[in-house]
Amino acid sequence: MKNRFNIFILLMAALSIAACSDENEEARIPVAAFNIDKLELSVGQSMTITFSGVADSKSIWTGDAGHDYYKAISEKNIGVPMSKNIYTYAYSSPGHYHVVCIANTADTYMGNNGKRDTIAFDVNVTDDATKITKLYSYVYPNTYEATEIDENNWVLNFPTKQVFKEKEVKLNATKQNLSFETLSDSTKLYVDGKLWTEKTKYNFTKTLKLQTVSLSGDTRDYTLITVIYPEFKSFNIGDAVAKQTRNAYYKDLLTYTLLLPEGADPKNVVPEFVTDSEGDVKFYADGKEVKSGTAIDLTLPDGTYTLVRTSKENAKATATTRVRFVIE
Repeated sequence: MKNRFNIFILLMAALSIAACSDENEEARIPVAAFNIDKLELSVGQSMTITFSGVADSKSIWTGDAGHDYYKAISEKNIGVPMSKNIYTYAYSSPGHYHVVCIANTADTYMGNNGKRDTIAFDVNVTDDATKITKLYSYVYPNTYEATEIDENNWVLNFPTKQVFKEKEVKLNATKQNLSFETLSDSTKLYVDGKLWTEKTKYNFTKTLKLQTVSLSGDTRDYTLITVIYPEFKSFNIGDAVAKQTRNAYYKDLLTYTLLLPEGADPKNVVPEFVTDSEGDVKFYADGKEVKSGTAIDLTLPDGTYTLVRTSKENAKATATTRVRFVIE
């Protein structure tokens, strides 16, 4: 009885395989109908490849490091799957690249008997990329990013101290590293006429003259102005002296805690304050400048109060500290 049951199971399996085999369709003939929009590019400029052919799967080999079709086996290069019918790519280094586009098809059952069609393009990438896309300084454990003022000027904001492990650590702006990013990996940066290096410590208390030089020899000049986040040297209402607290996560935020004199109305007090600099720092409440010795409402929402420092070299280069008041 058991042998008959086993024979029955084998017969059913054979019939199932036969049924599936009848439904199997041979792989379609692939058609590598790929089109590339441009063959001459500059570093950082995108090319677009579109597909209008026949394929079950498609892949693009851009020809640069890691994606060289002719080194696929020996150097473990890979092609990029083309999930939709459009693919964009930008090269980070100049050179001559052989782009290979592949269309694959396979049988509908088990994916056997794969067929392939390919088409290739030669792309020439030149390097005239001199635009800086990012400037920053890493002061463990924080990264301070510069902001682009205009096409040739950047501003970097530093606090005087940063909070690390719940302690305030003085930040020395005269000896800090500088990092940068451009559209091309081959672009060089000169700082005050000297070639930039990762290990060099730069003095951010003075304006730095920057120049990018592309592989093709094109140059572009920039300035990097550092503006320190302003703060109060002292802030008091009568005998009540504010206690300053920094934020570990928001370098532009300072909290001032006050125990007001008995009977004082926090909506109408007259503070006396001194900022950490003269002439280039102003205190604002709700967008209006507040002078020391004039009445102020300390109960306005967070984000209302700011200290603003403006560079004497470039009026567009500023540092804004958000001020928060806590009344005890």
